[in-house]
Amino acid sequence: MRFHPKGDTRKTCVEQCASIDVRGLLLDRPCHAVAVEYTIAGRTSTPTIGLTTTPTFVRRRLQYWFLCPRCHRRCGVLYLPPQQAELRCRQCWDLHYHSQQTTKNQRARERRYGMRVPQRALTWIRVTHYYEMPRERRPLAPWLRRPIMRIV
Repeated sequence: MRFHPKGDTRKTCVEQCASIDVRGLLLDRPCHAVAVEYTIAGRTSTPTIGLTTTPTFVRRRLQYWFLCPRCHRRCGVLYLPPQQAELRCRQCWDLHYHSQQTTKNQRARERRYGMRVPQRALTWIRVTHYYEMPRERRPLAPWLRRPIMRIV
C-alpha cells in the first residue's frame, strides 16, 4: 500500500458527483420507495430506491432516509460518481469531501486566489414515481365488533 500525501486528489470528491437528497423529495404521504431516472452515456437508468423512517420528536413527524441499494445503510444523500452507473451512499463509493484532501495552507491559498473546488457533475437525477405505503387496518375494539350469531 502506497502512502499518499494529504494534498493528493486521486480520490473522487463528493463535489464531483451527481447526487439526490432525501430532503428534496415531496413526501406529503407515507412512502416506502421512490423511482428515480437519470441518463449516462445515452443510456437511461430507472432504479427504485427504498425509504425508511425515524420519528422526530421536535416536529412531530417522520424523518425519511434512503436505503443504500448496495449496503442497505440509512443515508440522506445518494451519489452518482462520474463514469459510474448506479446510485450508492458515500461509504460504498469511498467518497471524500474536498476539504479532507487539502491542508490548512492549501485551503487558505484557495480562498486567497479563488476557489479551486472540483466541478459538479452534469447528470440530472429526477424522481419519477412515489410508492405509497399500504394503509394499515387497525382491528376494532372488542365492543365495536359484531356479535357472533350462534345457531342452536
